[in-house]
Amino acid sequence: MKKLFIYIFFILLATREIYSKDILLADVVESNIKIRTSFSGAEIFIYGSVESQIYDEADILIVVRGPDKNFAVRKKYKKFGIWIVGLDKINFKNMPSYYAISSSRKLDSKIYKNLFIKKQIGWENLNYNENINSNDKKRLEFYKALEQNLIKKGLLLYKEKGIAILNKSLFKAVFNLPELTPTGIYNINTYLIGNNGHLIAEWTNSIEVSKEGIAEELYNFSQNQSLMYGFFAAFAAIIAGLLASEVFRRI
Repeated sequence: MKKLFIYIFFILLATREIYSKDILLADVVESNIKIRTSFSGAEIFIYGSVESQIYDEADILIVVRGPDKNFAVRKKYKKFGIWIVGLDKINFKNMPSYYAISSSRKLDSKIYKNLFIKKQIGWENLNYNENINSNDKKRLEFYKALEQNLIKKGLLLYKEKGIAILNKSLFKAVFNLPELTPTGIYNINTYLIGNNGHLIAEWTNSIEVSKEGIAEELYNFSQNQSLMYGFFAAFAAIIAGLLASEVFRRI
């Protein structure tokens, strides 16, 4: 991987004059990530270049957004020493199943606030009008709970100063995908933002995360034949339990 990145650097340097009219360039090393049965995580490797003349007056920000889904959030309560799921439920629509942000420097939220709301950058700004109401304390509480749950699963990441810079013109960033990575199209937006909070340039890439082999077949079967899949899963669990009890009985 290091040799590949060095090679990319040389390509970018060699073509810098050709693309000098582009203030910002960005691309991904691998545009298709396969999830197999032995999948234990992967990385999204992003590289690019920026005009060195404006680097000192701007910041680089990269946002990776996975496929959207609807989340139903319920609150847990402790009763008689046991955690149980309450009946209260709040639905959040069209939220990213994976969301990660990395920046070249620590960004002042006050300066970039208007831009972040407009571009829906940051968890607190996602689908702002639809999902968040600052006057609804309960909804805001559940929204924060969803955020913490995704962080715990490695599906929501914040990496200040996570973008490496070389010679004030070339940059790279690496985003980790956890074992339970959702499949689908991941949109990658790279922003070049002035120190005054105004957007200078924007570049968009995308990658596809898909299942392959037995993992894909099991996934498709679970989606298309959910009843049969549930039956076989329950049957397999019963057989495994019987075999385990038989083994321990003989020991």
